[in-house]
Amino acid sequence: MKNHPNLLGSVPCKIYECPNCSYKTARKNKLDEHSLKHIARGSSDSPFRCALCNSTFKRKRTLDNHMLKKHPDNVPTI
Repeated sequence: MKNHPNLLGSVPCKIYECPNCSYKTARKNKLDEHSLKHIARGSSDSPFRCALCNSTFKRKRTLDNHMLKKHPDNVPTI
């Protein structure tokens, strides 16, 4: 799809399009992941908040990395 956008009409599956840019994909989960890029960091749309410094993140994985780097003494051991 990236290399031959003029052939999108011949793709046999549903094409999901980003309403904010020209991104297109055949996988809805990829569109959902891509859509997060349009959410401004620190906005109310960032669902993961650090309990120690109130920084916000779009992904839990990013919050986890933040905790390891910025607050290593407060990370529970497993």
